[in-house]
Amino acid sequence: MDAINNKISNSPSTVTGQYAADESNQVTSEILKTITASGATPTGTNNHQLMQSMDRFTTGFGNWCNDTNPGTGSYTLVHQDTSFTRLPPFTGLTLKFRPTSANSLASPALTYLGVTYNLLGEVDALIAGDISGDRDCEIRFNGSTFIVLERSISRLTANLYPKGYINGFELSWRDASSINIAPGECQTTDSGSGVRLNADQVATIWKSTATWSIAGSGGGFPSNVTPTANTWYRVFILSGPVGNTAGFDTSTVASNLRTTAGVANYTHYRQIGWMRIDNDLAIREFQISASDPNHVVWNETAFEAGSYANLNPTGRHAIATVDAPPGSDAYLTGFFYYSSGNNGATWWLLLSSGNSTATEPSNGNYTYTSASAQINVLGFDGRFTDKKITLDGSGIYYFSQRNTGTLNLAQYNAFVTGYSWKR
Repeated sequence: MDAINNKISNSPSTVTGQYAADESNQVTSEILKTITASGATPTGTNNHQLMQSMDRFTTGFGNWCNDTNPGTGSYTLVHQDTSFTRLPPFTGLTLKFRPTSANSLASPALTYLGVTYNLLGEVDALIAGDISGDRDCEIRFNGSTFIVLERSISRLTANLYPKGYINGFELSWRDASSINIAPGECQTTDSGSGVRLNADQVATIWKSTATWSIAGSGGGFPSNVTPTANTWYRVFILSGPVGNTAGFDTSTVASNLRTTAGVANYTHYRQIGWMRIDNDLAIREFQISASDPNHVVWNETAFEAGSYANLNPTGRHAIATVDAPPGSDAYLTGFFYYSSGNNGATWWLLLSSGNSTATEPSNGNYTYTSASAQINVLGFDGRFTDKKITLDGSGIYYFSQRNTGTLNLAQYNAFVTGYSWKR
């Protein structure tokens, strides 16, 4: 304002070298309005208020910053033109900078004017490579931290695969204490927002019944889960900022495994199969069908423990199986045998996770049925091979019978040759 010092008076504006007071006040008023509109309070002790206020309304070189923390995956920003004194972050402040390295964590550190913040994604968590040294990064202050507005190609490709997509990741028996996981690609999800990520594994890895220790091959069990005889375990692919890994868990959302491996490192999961540990604490030997990666075939099979004999009551009978995981389709091979002295009868053998006790099941999921009168029926036996049965959430299936005479189910026996579980 020195340029107009001593040149302000109430004289008419035509006086040479003088400014009218009302015109001078107009200039001052415009400056004060700019400072006030920016959210600052005018003060006589700061000669940079107008420049600082303009920073709030511009997006040019004044908001371009340099990253002075190269190669760390975290960022320290200073304004490119250091001659200006900048205001601390305010809600809506938008900055651009060229990172000197890609982020390796989901919440990388950013230091601005001596204060460190955790960078966050605008909608969902960042993943490794979202911030890249190959392109500018734009961030905005939300009142408490900075939000990344422009991400690298990592985020753009995260949803290229259709929802539920999986290719590869076939499981194979390696030995009594470990399994192989083939290369593959799939969509993974988290247990909260449902945001999906790609998981791409380019090499076969193996996981054993030891405690989880490293990404890639090695122990597969969470630190708080102990391998137990006669138990099913879920096999998971985990993905996140540090890449992919795999392991075993009893939780449907891999919560134990992710806690052991590091939730911040592995934010997403996808179940790719099951593993069975038998009575001798060895992994049940299996093969994957060449035509269907969802179909598991046991290398050895045995009849269910004991036979079910003389089941006279009409109604549903539960059959617990240990040879297929809950919710899967078990493939049964076996036989049943009916006997009767005389009388007509209606009977069927229903193999299903449903329940039918009064009328013939309508879904066709039964092995044999007859509604005709039978005279002097001395016996009937039915055999079935690889009949697919849907197990319930407890790994149980059922058969039902309804008798109008003295027909009895004398014996039922079956074994599971394998199972199918949609990944």
